[in-house]
Amino acid sequence: MARILLSNDDGIDSPGLAALAEALDSIGQLRIVAPDRDRSATGHAITVRDALKVERRTLAGRWPAFAVSGTPADCVKLGVLELFPDPPDLVVSGINPGANLGIDVFYSGTVAAAAEGVLLGIAAVAISSITDKHAPRFDPARQVAPVIVQWMLQKRAEGQGVLLNVNVPDRVAHPVAALRWTRIGLNRRYRDAFEKPPDTDGHFRLVGDADEGDREDPTTDAGAVHRGYVSVTPMQFDLTDYEALARWGLQLGQPMFSTEDRLARQVAPKATSA
Repeated sequence: MARILLSNDDGIDSPGLAALAEALDSIGQLRIVAPDRDRSATGHAITVRDALKVERRTLAGRWPAFAVSGTPADCVKLGVLELFPDPPDLVVSGINPGANLGIDVFYSGTVAAAAEGVLLGIAAVAISSITDKHAPRFDPARQVAPVIVQWMLQKRAEGQGVLLNVNVPDRVAHPVAALRWTRIGLNRRYRDAFEKPPDTDGHFRLVGDADEGDREDPTTDAGAVHRGYVSVTPMQFDLTDYEALARWGLQLGQPMFSTEDRLARQVAPKATSA
């Protein structure tokens, strides 16, 4: 039976994590390591100066689990390298109550937990339900999760270094039939602003809504979910801008400046005589 490491960013007591465990219980040996509290929007932070506290817990009264005082990435590091006798076959993060679309992937602890698995050489899946965080509905995501996980387990030999970022609208009627391959829509950005509560000195709170760019493009994650589809985006972590190199006529490994380059002569340190 496949070894599946579950984590999230909403904490060990999140109902989304229990829903994910229930969805995957019959297809794998579950290993659950999650933050001891909500660590949403922590991105890929790791703990390097403080000791991490690890406690044994029981998730939803059924599954043995570990609660960790650190970040989602910390949890996956511990789950892969320390807490179990051998590494997992797959890392799955979620179910997050809320979307992780567009530039969300750079801030999301849900995506970061899965990404840490990839950085450790293990294929991974991040699953989010586009739902009301105060009254979340996980049923469509619960239906999708085992299908995605079984597909990734079959493909994991070719899927080393791949993360599938999955976003499931909570009202989709037939979620498995609605699965669509997509790309990250980087035009979905936030209209960020800071709110300063009255009668405070130097305290600011980040506020703002998403500008739903890319909604008109069905090939993007935001465009797909806007049409009621389930977005499945393969992600990788080579951030090299090969197109920029090509535009500048440059090749990997070549010097940045030639000896005849005027800019190089301007910025190079001048030789000093003994």
